[in-house]
Formats: sequence, C-alpha cells, structure tokens
Amino acid sequence: MGLKPDFTILNQPADREEVLKDAIRHLEEKGLNVQPSDIKLLPLLDNLMEKLIPEKEVASHIRDQELAVKLSALYKEYRRQLTSNNRLDFPSLLAFTHELLLAKPSIAKQLRTIYTHVCVDEFQDTNLAQYRLLRAVLGDTPKDLFVVADDDQIIYQWNGASPERLQELRDDYKMHVIQLPVNYRCPPQCHCNRQ
Repeated sequence: MGLKPDFTILNQPADREEVLKDAIRHLEEKGLNVQPSDIKLLPLLDNLMEKLIPEKEVASHIRDQELAVKLSALYKEYRRQLTSNNRLDFPSLLAFTHELLLAKPSIAKQLRTIYTHVCVDEFQDTNLAQYRLLRAVLGDTPKDLFVVADDDQIIYQWNGASPERLQELRDDYKMHVIQLPVNYRCPPQCHCNRQ
C-alpha cells in the first residue's frame, strides 16, 4: 500500500485539512482548476472513501461534470499525499485495508487463521466501508462471529450507518438473532418514600 509499519493515524480535523491543502497546492502547481476554498470538499472525499469508491470510478459517481473532474483529482492526490507522508486518516485506513485484503486474499486468510473469533459491538453504527472490511476479513462462512447491535439506535444513522446494514448482515451470514428486551445495565426506578 506504500506505507511503512510506523505510519501515523491522523485523527484531528486540522491535520486532515492540512493534507488536503497540500493536495490542493500540488494540483494548482500542475495547472488544475482547484483553489484553496476546495478545502470544503473534504467531507465529499470522506464519503467516497467510506463508500469504497476506487479512484478511477470517482467521476462516474458525480453528476456535475466540473465537480467530478475536480473531485477525481483531489481524491487521488489526497490519497497520494497520505501515503507518501506515511499517514492515514480513519476513512483511508478502512479503504486502504479493504483494498489490501481484496488484492491479497492470502492476508485475509491468514487473519482468519489467527483470529478465529470475531465480536463486533455497536454494529448499528457501522458504515459501508467497515462492513465491507468485516466481510473481507471473515470471508463467506465465518465460524465464530458475534455481533451486538441495538435496532433502536440505528435511527440516528451517523457516520454513514444504515438500517439496511443489519438486514444485510442477517442475509449474508444467516445469523441467529437473540433479542434482549430488558435492560439490566441500569438499576430499576427507585420507589422509595420521599419526604
């Protein structure tokens, strides 16, 4: 993937924006139609990575042709800036790992050999990239997969989460569903006499 084992994970918005600023400067020097205000496109770049869109397919996902050309160039250069500086952010970490496992299925097979049990908590919050990455690691017939999810929380759909993902999991892996309708974490309401 072009990374060394000691790569840095960027988790601050300002650090990620600096990477995009470097990408914009590089593309400006090459004469492409980008400007510093294109920093506002970072959420679109994140969305493309979270949907695992390959670099060569970016333009086909954007209706506005001018924006499609710009986003294609920014997407490719942003990813290049990350890897050439041995850095990743959360969306690229997912996307690059997914690409690696698809390109090198033997790595996924090795992971299945080492990690025979997989537990996913808060599954309702997974985005498409996280689910596809889980699928790439597990293969088609996981031996021991345990998933915890709260159907009631899926309504928030933050970070690309979707109600369809729970159904997709059930369909893909024929999972048995165990409902836990009673909350044992919180104490029952106190019915003390108050004076």
